[in-house]
Amino acid sequence: MFYTSHFQIGFSHIGFCNLISNSGILSILEETAGSHSSSVGYGLNDIPITHVSWAILNWKVKVFKRPKYLDKVIVKTWAREKNKLFCYRDFEVYDENNNLLIIATSKWIFLDTEKNSIMKIDDSFYEKYKPEKKLVFGMVDIPKPIEPELSKKTFEYIVKRSDIDINGHMHNTNYLNLAYEALPEEIYRNKIFDNFEILYKKEIKLNDTVKFLYSEEENIHTVTIKSLDDKILHTIVKLF
Repeated sequence: MFYTSHFQIGFSHIGFCNLISNSGILSILEETAGSHSSSVGYGLNDIPITHVSWAILNWKVKVFKRPKYLDKVIVKTWAREKNKLFCYRDFEVYDENNNLLIIATSKWIFLDTEKNSIMKIDDSFYEKYKPEKKLVFGMVDIPKPIEPELSKKTFEYIVKRSDIDINGHMHNTNYLNLAYEALPEEIYRNKIFDNFEILYKKEIKLNDTVKFLYSEEENIHTVTIKSLDDKILHTIVKLF
């Protein structure tokens, strides 16, 4: 089943030149995915009854044209392939004239909110989403970003309450916002990344102290988030 939401690009969505930022893109994609789940009885308001929630593992996003402040867009999403432990969801963003602006794919797990554990995705449950076969990138799986061999530490960060989402982890868009803080100033000011990928490997929780590392190779800018002792890889963000 294809599900659609309508948005007007607001102040919280935009970055340089009044164009939607990459974190703004994730925001409207997440809102649409959440609304879709609510429509089949597995949204945020249903958690006290169902005791289940979705958590994301990967993003892959490509921007063809960025909408600007006050533009109206239509976001289309659908569930697709799954196995017992995770499933995929794709997105398309259109302008009012039906021009394709953005495509994205994502990978999700299903959580038991009482046990804070991963649940198997039952066929009868997943059929409520009426999955489709359409692939925006022409691939079923999402290639996992690989940690660069050489990276330079940029800063350390103590996770604040404002970073945390309803699952008790750092919210998805905050990983991306903080990754931008790790970029060199000239890159941050002068590069617009119309392609980005995020791997959420290990959740970051309140009061955790993590470090950010930066690497650039062949115009791919990679920010890696790790524990201070290097034992835990939390996230890889690739911008290009």
